[in-house]
Amino acid sequence: MEVMRRHPGFRFQLQTNGTLLDRVPDWVLARLSNTLVSIDGGERVTDGYRGRGIYRRVLKNIGAVRERVGGTLTARVTWSSADTSFEELDELTRNFDYVYFQFVAQDGAYAPEAMEKKRAVVAKLVQKFFSGDALYPLIPIMGTVRNKVLPSRARELYAGLTQCRASTHILNVMPDGKIYPCPDLMYLPEMLQGDVVANWLKRSPLQPDPAMPCEGCSAFAFCRRNCMKNLHLAYVKGDTAYRENVVEPICDLVRYLGEEVDRHDPQAWFARMPLSVRDQVAGCPVYEYVEVMP
Repeated sequence: MEVMRRHPGFRFQLQTNGTLLDRVPDWVLARLSNTLVSIDGGERVTDGYRGRGIYRRVLKNIGAVRERVGGTLTARVTWSSADTSFEELDELTRNFDYVYFQFVAQDGAYAPEAMEKKRAVVAKLVQKFFSGDALYPLIPIMGTVRNKVLPSRARELYAGLTQCRASTHILNVMPDGKIYPCPDLMYLPEMLQGDVVANWLKRSPLQPDPAMPCEGCSAFAFCRRNCMKNLHLAYVKGDTAYRENVVEPICDLVRYLGEEVDRHDPQAWFARMPLSVRDQVAGCPVYEYVEVMP
């Protein structure tokens, strides 16, 4: 709150589990450009990971603050369970302005049966995205469509590097002043990028590497090396188990998402949509707060 008062011209995002969101002062809620609320799908899945009653408590708090929030409310879904259904993700669009899901980077989440279930849900989500005249506000599908319809945006906004921006735009400043490009790689000394106390900063060390196979992938044009952490661990650090059990299955799902989008002719869809929808797909502000790809 002190930083928000000191820098009134800045934009701010809050990422929260939502359990105390109703206690945030009104002036803070009004100043937030976006609020990411962690929720893992439906009630059973969310409560299974976060504790009994959390799902209903979060939705109650969302309802309590909605009129006081100045910006958007986005559901931040870590898609970990194979049992997360289309209906559960679809329901979140009724409570939030946007839904952002990300495939969990967790060993054991991508057995063959789980992959088939996730593909089936992805297909239904994409089908609904293209089925109406209003925007179906799922950020990963919106981002995929944008990058396919307006491919220059996938390059110019990220200097031609990674969609997660850890190579170009993102800084993670820790309480002790140490700066890293990715919040998940702060245990690697070689990832140290700067230090507020010592007053130095260098280019992100988390960069594309020849060992990464991305440029030969069919999804590269729209995915653009989505998660540099995953790629770095799998191909630069040579973690074979992580590559086979996590990274390659996620890449397979991202390719599948792109294939499903292509089946619906996104260029023709984009051309016939109202200007308000085209503007949202082309430049939704939430793109700047999340990784866009799942």
